[in-house]
Amino acid sequence: MRAFGTEKRYLRKEYLFTALAAVAFGCAKSAIPIALPSRSCVPNPFKSSSPAEASKTLGIVNGMLAGNSDLLEKSTVGIVIEYQKSDGTKVGGLCTGVIAGKDVVITAAHCFRKPEGTVSEKFYVTFKLEARNLTLTDVIVAEKVITHPNYSISNDDIAVMKLVKPVPAEQMVASFVADTMTLLPNLPVTAIGYGVTGTNNRDSGTKRRADSVVMNIINATNYATSSLRNQIRIVDPSGNGRGGCYGDSGGPGFIKDTPKVFGVVQGVHPSIQGGAPSCERADYNYTLIAPFIPWLEQQIGYKLNVSGVALSIADAPSWGMPSKGTSVQVAAEGGVENQEVKTVAAANQVSEQNAQNSTADALERKVSAQGVTYKYCQ
Repeated sequence: MRAFGTEKRYLRKEYLFTALAAVAFGCAKSAIPIALPSRSCVPNPFKSSSPAEASKTLGIVNGMLAGNSDLLEKSTVGIVIEYQKSDGTKVGGLCTGVIAGKDVVITAAHCFRKPEGTVSEKFYVTFKLEARNLTLTDVIVAEKVITHPNYSISNDDIAVMKLVKPVPAEQMVASFVADTMTLLPNLPVTAIGYGVTGTNNRDSGTKRRADSVVMNIINATNYATSSLRNQIRIVDPSGNGRGGCYGDSGGPGFIKDTPKVFGVVQGVHPSIQGGAPSCERADYNYTLIAPFIPWLEQQIGYKLNVSGVALSIADAPSWGMPSKGTSVQVAAEGGVENQEVKTVAAANQVSEQNAQNSTADALERKVSAQGVTYKYCQ
């Protein structure tokens, strides 16, 4: 099967967003300060690099290579973005996201800012550790993406993706922090993402992780002159410069050594970080999950996992459907009707799964027939 992005192309320079998505459109400076973990010039993440080159990369920024072994890594995914413009040009990029259900991923809204002249779009999620030379067997197509209705350059930067079929069984569903009062200064946290290892580096597409600490919640009390809301500032005080960079946008921030996600990478802002944006400063912001839980639940149709414990994919809910645990509990309270309720619930899940698989197969056949090539900044 043809690999994504095997043709080397270049993209004209337009913008430089200070958000941390490794998105290919956006290479020149913008007059509007946005978030550092968003669009920036990056190399084609589907162009392979040798094992020797890969071994030289140590982390998001001064972190470490991540695998797919612990609960944090198992719930973190890469997001591939492709837009086609009216002149036939295809542009795209890379972000990071976190699994929130069998077929649900939460990420940053700014990852989906369309370039001018867009006529079609495709989004994919990958679970591979190296987002390079991907084929359709390495990704799941996104059926739809919903960005927050109040999203602006710097605020309400959150989005949710519905996939056409469930994620692989070996992945995990993260838990989400519903109480921001627990996010105290100096709380150890872990960032995981597919971004580059430095502001001017060209090595996005590898899953990496780094530890840091909470500085404080961004609000009127802590930052009286800032217009930002529902965000948290993360700073590495160790002097090692560990933090997020381009391509880590939308990636989860975990409370260290737990599967608890407090937010997704948004970027930097002059009213908080000041000065020119730089990944090496290891000073960046996350969009908090807690304030958006009601909105997210309204979109996905079920309660987010806030238990503090990661869920297996088998036990996780699907978009618009209750979890297996909920169905069983309802049935248990139904007395004589228990078996009937269980049977109906199981039949609905099978029907939904068949529909998802059918949709996925159709979309993937269509995409495969069309072929996929990308143009990236180099």
